[in-house]
Amino acid sequence: MSSCGGPWMQRMGSCHARTRGRCRAAFAKPERMRIAFAHNLRRALTWRRPRPDIYRSGEDMFKLLADNIAQLAWIAEPDGRMSWYNKRWLEFSGTTQEQMRKLGWEHVHHPDHLDRVRQKVQRHLQTGEPWKDLVAQRRSDGVYRWFLSHAFPLRDETGRILKWFGTNTDITEQLALEEELRASDRRKSEFISVLAHELRNPMAPLWNSLEILQRFPAQDEKQVRALAVAERQVRHMAKLLDDLLDISRVGTGKLHIEREPCDAAGIASQVVGDFAGVFATRGVALEGTGLDRPCRVLGDASRITQALSNLLSNAVKFTPKGGRVRVRVGRSEGQVEIAVSDSGRGIAAEMLPTLFQPFRTHMDRESLKEGGLGLGLPLVKHLVEAQGGTVEARSEGCGRGAEFILRLPAAAPGGQAAEPARPLPAYASAEI
Repeated sequence: MSSCGGPWMQRMGSCHARTRGRCRAAFAKPERMRIAFAHNLRRALTWRRPRPDIYRSGEDMFKLLADNIAQLAWIAEPDGRMSWYNKRWLEFSGTTQEQMRKLGWEHVHHPDHLDRVRQKVQRHLQTGEPWKDLVAQRRSDGVYRWFLSHAFPLRDETGRILKWFGTNTDITEQLALEEELRASDRRKSEFISVLAHELRNPMAPLWNSLEILQRFPAQDEKQVRALAVAERQVRHMAKLLDDLLDISRVGTGKLHIEREPCDAAGIASQVVGDFAGVFATRGVALEGTGLDRPCRVLGDASRITQALSNLLSNAVKFTPKGGRVRVRVGRSEGQVEIAVSDSGRGIAAEMLPTLFQPFRTHMDRESLKEGGLGLGLPLVKHLVEAQGGTVEARSEGCGRGAEFILRLPAAAPGGQAAEPARPLPAYASAEI
């Protein structure tokens, strides 16, 4: 205390110099000594050096900090009346504190959004809940910028609102980038749609030519094999084009989904039967569990068939000869599960988070020989989610197989329709 010039030590020192005898007397009487010590200690603890005016109160310090943040900030009374704006707000709007208090925050907000913002402000003033909104605010040069506005109530220990503190963050560039990404995605979807349609035009004459050739007996074994190869490749091309068209429809929200009660076990049984020949040719065992017990879901039977077919196509493609694939159907917590598991190459853990993104094969060079555009799994995800369901992929790692589980809402008793289908999300949503 003496090094900082505090009053207590100074007073004690001067006392010792001028009235040494009285001090000895005070120290000889414990009660008087205690009183004197307490008096001087209290004065010492309550003494403060003179401070600048800016530090006079916690609110001043708070405003100083708010003046040095990148956002536009403000303070309002419990009833919503604005009482203070930070330096950034005033610089942005080209106003002063007095002007803002007279004109109000509405003066710098876009008139087309005022009613909506006012109504939301009033609702949150009544409920006391924090709020967030997108607002257009005029800059000093007359240009409007988009801001993400947040407001939080400042409460005392009893929960009573003392003030509202808010910030406005300029996100104009971010919104422009999001719109640019959406426009790019629309152009991509339109290009894919046009490309798929153009590529499908030659498919009809190819199919017709194959059918004509198959009506005539083959002259030798080479012709038989050539026709089989041609038919297989034309079917493969048709499947790729169908996936491209569906992906483009997903991107534009035009993929049609019609939900109604249907038997998931019956659908799975039919798809397994359709793929039996393909699996037998590849030397891969295909088995089903729970396919003989009706299991009704609320969904689009044709789209469930398409999703399951894509999963089985992947399973037979990436399961080696001698491997096994199983299709299981069952109920779980008000949902119907359709699971496809295999003993194939498996999926690396780092690949699982991006497995359902388009145009990704997630496989090694050997796998790439199987072909494909990487659209099967993304399409499965969108088809199932459009029916109110979910898709999950599991794998313990490379060489340990994989499992894909489709979960769809079970049909209500009596086949009543449940909630309407969720709208398909934008294919490449710009979440920033």
